[in-house]
Amino acid sequence: MSLGTVRIDATPPVLDEIKPVPEKIHTNRPSYSIKTSKSGTLNFSGKCRGNVDKVVVGINNIALLTAEPGVYDDCTMTLTDSSNNISLPLKISSFVTFNN
Repeated sequence: MSLGTVRIDATPPVLDEIKPVPEKIHTNRPSYSIKTSKSGTLNFSGKCRGNVDKVVVGINNIALLTAEPGVYDDCTMTLTDSSNNISLPLKISSFVTFNN
């Protein structure tokens, strides 16, 4: 009895920055857009976090959550797909937040 062909997905997802945060912004939830080649789970490092952790293929809009006013220049994200392939880190363009 044949069970058919098993396909192993070893291709990592690709993340691209579509709409960076403006360099100087007066909000603690700046809008950010990325494009991804696969659906999966986002993982953030640095001082930034996102308001979502799941994304779908194509363009995704995210609100970056910043804890306090200041310079955010160490933020990166990776995407892990359903086959546990991990994208290369995407460095989020630097930005500065101010109190309103």
